[in-house]
Amino acid sequence: MSAPRRRWAGSASRRRSVKRLGAPEDVVGPVLFFASDQSAFVTGQALNVDGGIYYQ
Repeated sequence: MSAPRRRWAGSASRRRSVKRLGAPEDVVGPVLFFASDQSAFVTGQALNVDGGIYYQ
């Protein structure tokens, strides 16, 4: 990883409640839920899968 990317990653991680960058594996559960029949009664919702940065 390049030096500028490491600085950005460190800065982005500090702004989250979960102190790390997200990975594709972090969104698998929500995606599978919304793509399944279990979410058939869910309408007009947004789920922020962002490690807590949304609330800071």
